[in-house]
Amino acid sequence: RKYAKGLKCGSACLGGILRVFNESTNKYEVNIELLEQFLGIFGKDFYIELHTYSPEEQREWNFELIKVAEKYKIPMVAAVDSHYVLKSQSETHKKFLTQGKEREDGYYQCPDFYLHSEQEVREALSYLPSNIVEEAIANTQVIADECNVEFPDYGINYPKLDVKDEREAVLDVMRKNWKRKLPDKSKWSAHVDRVKYEMDVLEKAGY
Repeated sequence: RKYAKGLKCGSACLGGILRVFNESTNKYEVNIELLEQFLGIFGKDFYIELHTYSPEEQREWNFELIKVAEKYKIPMVAAVDSHYVLKSQSETHKKFLTQGKEREDGYYQCPDFYLHSEQEVREALSYLPSNIVEEAIANTQVIADECNVEFPDYGINYPKLDVKDEREAVLDVMRKNWKRKLPDKSKWSAHVDRVKYEMDVLEKAGY
């Protein structure tokens, strides 16, 4: 609420907090109370995201979202959950995050989390009514046109720490962690030269 001005907010993916499981109906539903809070905070800058994730679970959820969007007159936007750039990187991404262990939910079994072209978005959402797909895609441009963020170039900025001696503050943290990570004093000598080298690099770089 404090920082909402000037921001666009989307309903997020399948893992978003608007999606809750209703045990009485045995299905996922939109948390209406939370939805209304978002609308109260963001107003016309709140969007319902229709994701391109291909499994049936996403398709069912998109239809559920469309019903809510139409009821509350919320604009819809096409959304791609992009965890990597190219489709060919999906296997590498899966191995990196799971370290060879298969996830039970099958999340990383699907190579959908790359940057889609407009045509790929159209194909991924082709099971939805065409007018909704057109609106959702058009709204990506609406959002882009309304967003303008510029970062002034002030050079390299580092946080200012409230300490008298920055070098001594770093050394103090190092000493505490040194004893915690190397409780066996017999192993200290093997690491002393490396620590001195790293401290020297930090000082020469002005860090």
